[in-house]
Amino acid sequence: MEDNKKYNTKKCVIGTLLQCLDDAGGIRYVSEPQSPFVMDNPDVLAVADNSIFGVFIPSIHEKKNIDSFLRRIYTSRLVYARDMKTILLFDVESEGDVNKNLREAFHRVLDTSQIKEVVSVIDSDRRSKDVKMLSKRVRTHATESYYKYVNLGYTTRQYRGKFAEVHSDQWQKLPRVQSWADDRKGKTVKNGYYADGSFVFSKPKPQKMSVRESLDGIMTYSLFSQYSLDNGQLYLRKDEPQISLLNTDLLVKEEDVLWASSLAYVGVAPVSVDSLQTLNAIHEEGLKLFGIEYGKEK
Repeated sequence: MEDNKKYNTKKCVIGTLLQCLDDAGGIRYVSEPQSPFVMDNPDVLAVADNSIFGVFIPSIHEKKNIDSFLRRIYTSRLVYARDMKTILLFDVESEGDVNKNLREAFHRVLDTSQIKEVVSVIDSDRRSKDVKMLSKRVRTHATESYYKYVNLGYTTRQYRGKFAEVHSDQWQKLPRVQSWADDRKGKTVKNGYYADGSFVFSKPKPQKMSVRESLDGIMTYSLFSQYSLDNGQLYLRKDEPQISLLNTDLLVKEEDVLWASSLAYVGVAPVSVDSLQTLNAIHEEGLKLFGIEYGKEK
């Protein structure tokens, strides 16, 4: 009952925000926008003059898992625009102070009691040049990663068979990556391994979990393994893995293209294999596609 109350509260916040935008006039907006590339999006996307604004309101899960929320914010920023201005609506009184790295991810942080001020913030900031832009290098890397992994996904479809758990005794457990929400903590993924210079995740379709929930940890870990976060900016890690594969039966239909696209954008190729030999064959295809020979650049 309490969860439903919180969920309804978020719906009410969005409803109130949309009413404020309607009353203001002159601001075009989309509620719950859907990018063709990823499942991570702002809750409301607004455009005023030539400025784009992403408004984010954390879900129940994201309030408890700030790393997941940070992933949604930065993936959205990577996809929509380098100079997208971001606004956080957060129930500070009930959730405590806003996390430092979360605050630095936004141009403006407002308590939900200040929701009517969003319009004035958009009006005053639309001509502002004080924008926390992501670097061209970071956005270029994300785009190139997307196209490479999408191509690898198409390349590996010929190998898809009945899902099978695959594992070699030579594989190591995934290394921990630094949490963006708490510098003192690390993150890893269950059933994830480091094999031959690559990451391999093994996750069958969940019985009582949505696809979004199932991919949450993998997508967060994959993004964090490619980028570090400092003072609101993303930086490429030098120790980025050469290739990343998700062995799953989640994505075997054409209509699941959004999930495959989302994984590709954070550097993961979804495949479904029936043996370790098949996975090795896909891995070799990936090395060729990325111009890598035995973990070394050509």
